[in-house]
Amino acid sequence: MARGRSSDIRRELRKAIPESAVNELARSTGAVQRQRRVRIYELVWVLVLGFAIGRKRTLAALRRSYERETGQTLEESSFYKRFSPGLARLLKKLLARAFEESLGVARGLEGPLAAFRDVILTDSTVIRLHDLLEKRFPACRTNHTKAALKAHTIMSVRGLGEQSIKVTAEREHDGPVFRVGPWVRDHLLMFDLGYFRYQLFACIGRNGGYFLTRLKANANPTIVAVNRVHRGRAIPLVGERLRDVVERMQRQVLDVEVEVRFPRRRYAGRVHRDTQRLRVVGLLNRETGDYHLYVTNVPPDKLAAE
Repeated sequence: MARGRSSDIRRELRKAIPESAVNELARSTGAVQRQRRVRIYELVWVLVLGFAIGRKRTLAALRRSYERETGQTLEESSFYKRFSPGLARLLKKLLARAFEESLGVARGLEGPLAAFRDVILTDSTVIRLHDLLEKRFPACRTNHTKAALKAHTIMSVRGLGEQSIKVTAEREHDGPVFRVGPWVRDHLLMFDLGYFRYQLFACIGRNGGYFLTRLKANANPTIVAVNRVHRGRAIPLVGERLRDVVERMQRQVLDVEVEVRFPRRRYAGRVHRDTQRLRVVGLLNRETGDYHLYVTNVPPDKLAAE
């Protein structure tokens, strides 16, 4: 019976991490350059399943276990050379994959978010400190708090993407702390108004990513296209300023393309301006009569306004 349970466990483990996955990771981590006498797939499972067998754990015992499993007879040097930094990297990758499989995070997003590889959330929170830390962590409201830190957090919804925490003084603005790069490709980034910068929006787009945030109250971009046509006596929108028309509208959903102008970084003593086309979605609050306005670069066919 014990032998049968052991065989079942081995079979399930091998299904969870197939040979093709091990071989691919072995090449990418440098665990193997090419398959020789020691086969990496069998070696991995000897290490995983055989390392805790017996009272003593030695390389010689592992080699004998490998020979029993494969029917091969190996020189000691051939076996020992496989224990390299590349093998350590491979085992770490396999462990991470096993955790993902067991926790279910390897599954993709579903429903309206299925078009994205992951959703990344970022926000910050303020923590009051002792007054003696005022010089290192100056606070914004010194009338009641002299020292405070700000913890900037980036979180991956699926648990697979970018995740970090950065600590700054409270006076540090949220926007410049949040840096993006190629890792945002096919990711949806969501953040509040503290990170609202057109330069950030452009950088996310250049790297193949998407974002969603609220529209600033003082932002009044020009409407250049309408994503949803309404029947009847609809107010013409193209060419109008956004804030000039939302006060006169009663449609439940507003979905338009807008154009904004913003300054680039100063270069050689000059500030150049650029133009960006974005999507603004507004949802009408029937109780207040106001629109909740959001700005994004996600196209309508990827994410509906609702």
